[in-house]
Amino acid sequence: MDIETMTLDAVYNEGHDRGYGIASWNDLPDIGETIRADLDWIGIGTIENKDDALEAFSMLCEEAESINRCYTPFEFTAKALNEREDADDAWNAFEEGIAEGIRAYIDSVSDYYDDEG
Repeated sequence: MDIETMTLDAVYNEGHDRGYGIASWNDLPDIGETIRADLDWIGIGTIENKDDALEAFSMLCEEAESINRCYTPFEFTAKALNEREDADDAWNAFEEGIAEGIRAYIDSVSDYYDDEG
C-alpha cells in the first residue's frame, strides 16, 4: 500500500515500525558511559543509573531517526506524506508512531539494566 492512500492509522503504524526498527538498531548505553557533548542535547552527561540510561537511549534513538531522514529512501516517504490532502495530520500520525515505536522498544529492553545497579 502506498503511504499517499493509507489511512492515518496505517501511517501511524508505518511510523511505529520505523521508530521500533531504528531503536532496535542502536546499542544500549552502559551505566558509567559519558554521552558525547555534541549528541547530549538534554544534558545527561555521565549515565549514573537506569533512568539516565533509558533517557539517553531515547535521545540517541531520536537523533538516529532524525539523521536517517537525510538518506534515501526517506525522501520518498516525505514526498508521499507532503502530497496528501491531510499532510499535517499524516505527518503528526507518522511522527507520533515513531515516538511510540521507540518507547515500545525501550519498554521491551528496559530490564537489561535491572542487574546493572
